[in-house]
Amino acid sequence: LLAARGPAAADTVLVAVDPQARGIEIVTGARAAAAVDDRSCGLAALAMTSSFAADDLVGGLRNGLQILADHARHQPRRHLETL
Repeated sequence: LLAARGPAAADTVLVAVDPQARGIEIVTGARAAAAVDDRSCGLAALAMTSSFAADDLVGGLRNGLQILADHARHQPRRHLETL
């Protein structure tokens, strides 16, 4: 996948949905996984699955992405000062 090879791959969250096969996959880069944990991904997948079952593809995607955004923890920035 292109997202796995780009310069920001470690910060990437990829959400792949196959409506016909009823498949959802959420893949996080190394640094993104610290902010978006497995529990958050599971909640997002559950919300999407529920909406997809009601034939609401767009609503499911919107709800799942909103959950991921809401549960993403802000990462503290550490600044090293040099004198």
